[in-house]
Amino acid sequence: GFAFKSRLFKEEGLPIIRITNIDGRNINLNDVKFFNTEDYNTSNLSNYIIEKGDVLIAMSGATTGKIGYYNFIDPAYLNQRVGKFEPKEILNTRYLYHYLLTKAEFIYILAGGGAQPNLSSNKLKEKLEIPIPCPDTYG
Repeated sequence: GFAFKSRLFKEEGLPIIRITNIDGRNINLNDVKFFNTEDYNTSNLSNYIIEKGDVLIAMSGATTGKIGYYNFIDPAYLNQRVGKFEPKEILNTRYLYHYLLTKAEFIYILAGGGAQPNLSSNKLKEKLEIPIPCPDTYG
């Protein structure tokens, strides 16, 4: 995610999804913070857009490894230490989401599970294999 500055948080504007917004199943917008595009170079923010159906993960702190499904129509933006899964192959994001929920303990162990666990995107890519079911087998 992007390192939005907390001193520039606003009461309205574009929503920022922070680690605290990931509840382990969904994205909770009760305490969402906002930013104004005038405060940032918006061309740098295009890589951090979250859209409906995206699967997010908390990458540090007490909530490390918690998964959230973004089920809102309006886009939002990733804050630092929030990851977004971007499958390279044809993969249904709802399947990915449910698969990741079954791997919560494994993901937490990958993060180190210590006082301040930290999860890296490289470690996830390297260690987490996601099986893709073959439609011919189950059709």
